[in-house]
Amino acid sequence: MTHTERRTQIRRINRLIKKWHQVLGLDEWRVIHEYVDGASDMPHGFQDGGYVATTQANWQYCEAVIRWDVRVMAELEDEYLEESFLHECFHILVAEIGDEPHGSEERVVTKLARILMRV
Repeated sequence: MTHTERRTQIRRINRLIKKWHQVLGLDEWRVIHEYVDGASDMPHGFQDGGYVATTQANWQYCEAVIRWDVRVMAELEDEYLEESFLHECFHILVAEIGDEPHGSEERVVTKLARILMRV
């Protein structure tokens, strides 16, 4: 991926940050968006590929990191990237109840993202 292509993907996320962070109340959080170049740069457990992003949230301190795979992002239509963005943001917002099985959290954040995309 060229530097220009990478910058294009980062701009896509920046537009979504401007659109959604305040609406979702994430302006009260310290959310860092990091960009990686392929599955091998994703956190352990997400290196088998196909993940557009992963999120780690520290709800006690209102801090989170979303890692975006720019190579996967480049393959996504804008609408699906926006849904994925919302999905990751909802992981931040529900992190406090993260004691439930992870599969349940995945279902909840996917459903919330799809509901909001209808608006």
